[in-house]
Amino acid sequence: MNDRMQKKFKQWAIIASALFISLGIVFLLVKTSVVSDKKNDIPVYPLAYKLALVQSQDRSLAFRSIQVIEGYAPDYLAELPKDYYRIEILNGERTLYKGKIPSVITTIEENFSPDDETAVEQVTKTENRGEFDMVLPYYEKATKIRFSDEEGREVLVVNVNSFSLEKPQTKTNYCNDGICADNENIFTCYPDCSQKLRSFFERSD
Repeated sequence: MNDRMQKKFKQWAIIASALFISLGIVFLLVKTSVVSDKKNDIPVYPLAYKLALVQSQDRSLAFRSIQVIEGYAPDYLAELPKDYYRIEILNGERTLYKGKIPSVITTIEENFSPDDETAVEQVTKTENRGEFDMVLPYYEKATKIRFSDEEGREVLVVNVNSFSLEKPQTKTNYCNDGICADNENIFTCYPDCSQKLRSFFERSD
């Protein structure tokens, strides 16, 4: 009787262990999938988009070119009350990044009175940007970059995925470069380190 109970106990223990391991594997796969989706919402450093744009007198924008460069983009997070473009980097309709840039160049001149050195007159001047370049954060899964005016009207859309953009050879390691480096793992960089996870399960089989 004791032998039968011991055998049944061992069988149930094996079944429970297998179930626990299976649940752990499912949890790990779901977790890594979620981490992978979130990772796509993080900019890839040290890469950036460089856009060449032209602003007309009516403040509409025209697209000239786009390329991927090695570098870092400003954050464009300043709160501008007026005279700005709103920038959005999108994956489909999901916003990966948003910021603002001035739609005009503002200069302030100080004119001193010849009779009173303490009397200063400030003159504010604005002018259109004309041709200009701007650098934006690079996202692996970005599909378009959208510019809107301060009223929310769309002034320019750049369909990123319609261009064959070559990434420069960088001196530093970054996520999505195809190498699971020492400072990366399955949770911080799933695209590069997922092969290690698959290899682990293949060895387990």
